[in-house]
Amino acid sequence: MSTSAQSHHRFAFAMPVIHATLVTLLLFLFTWPAATAEPRDVPLGVVGPAPATDQISSMLGERQPGAFDVTIFASPDEATEAIQSREISGAIVVGQAIEVQIASAANPAVAQLITSLGDTLMAGSLAQQGVQVPTLTVSELAALPDDDARGMVLGSASLPVVIGGIALGALVSLRVRGAWTQLSVVGTSALLSGSALAWGMGPGLGALSGDYWTNAITLAAILGAFGFPLVAAHRLVGLGGFGLVAATFFLVGNPLSGISLPPEFYPSVWGEMGQLMPLGAGFDLLKSLNFFESASTQAPLWVLGTWILVALALWFIPTRKGRETLTAV
Repeated sequence: MSTSAQSHHRFAFAMPVIHATLVTLLLFLFTWPAATAEPRDVPLGVVGPAPATDQISSMLGERQPGAFDVTIFASPDEATEAIQSREISGAIVVGQAIEVQIASAANPAVAQLITSLGDTLMAGSLAQQGVQVPTLTVSELAALPDDDARGMVLGSASLPVVIGGIALGALVSLRVRGAWTQLSVVGTSALLSGSALAWGMGPGLGALSGDYWTNAITLAAILGAFGFPLVAAHRLVGLGGFGLVAATFFLVGNPLSGISLPPEFYPSVWGEMGQLMPLGAGFDLLKSLNFFESASTQAPLWVLGTWILVALALWFIPTRKGRETLTAV
C-alpha cells in the first residue's frame, strides 16, 4: 500500500474522533457563557436617605455577593444622567415608595433583573410595616423600539453580521487578486452591505431607531473590522492565518459579544474580552448611537478602528507572498 493511501486510511479512521472533539468543543464554547451566566459587578445606582441606601447596599452584598457594584447618588436626576450616559445599568430610588430606573435598550435581561430587585425590596420593606404592597414604579429611560420590544431582532442580527464579515474576508482572499483591488473591494463591499443591513435592522424590522446613515457607517465599520484583518492575515500567512483570525472572531467574539447577555454576566474577564472583538464593540456602539445620546462612544470606536488600522498596516508588509501579489495589481 502506498504512503498516500496509508495516510488516507489513517485520516479516515481518525475522522470520527476529530469530528466528535470539534462538535463537543463548539458545544461548550457556545453554551458555556449562558450556562455560567450570573450577575457580576453590575453597575447599579441607589438614591435615597443614608440609612435606606446603606441598608440596600448591605442587603445586596449579603443576598448576592459580588453581583452589584453599587454607587450612591444624591438625587434621582443624577442617577438618570448616569444611566443615560451608560455609566450604570439602572437605579433604585427610595422614597415613600420604591422606584426603579431602567434602560431596556442596554440589555433587557439587566432591566428585568433590576425591576425584580425593586419588587423584592418594596415587598420586604412594606411587609414589615403591615402595609399592602402597591405596584412598583418603573421608569424606562431607554426603551427598545415597539417593533423589537424584547430586543430579539437586534440579538438575532449578530450571527448574520458575523457570517457576512467572515464571508467577505474569505471571498476577497480567495477570489480577488492585487493588494489595491482587494482593499477597494473590502471597503466598497462593507459600505454597501452596511447600508443594506442598516435598512434591514432599521426601517425594515424596526430594531434600530437612530439615524439611518449613522447606522450604515457603523455597520460598515463592523464588517470592515472583520474583512480587513481576515484578508491581511491571508496575505501574510495564508490559509492558516485566515483560519486563526476567523476562528477567533467566530468562536470567541460571537459567544462573548455581550449582545444577548451583558458583559457583566460572563465569568472573570471574558466579558471584557468580548468587547475587544469587532462584534461586541460594534453592537455596543450601535446601542449607544441609537438609544443613549449622552453615552461615550470612544471605547468601541477605538476597538473597531484598531482592528481596521492594524490590518491596513499589515496589508503591505513586504513578505514574499505579498510581493508576488503586489506585482499582480
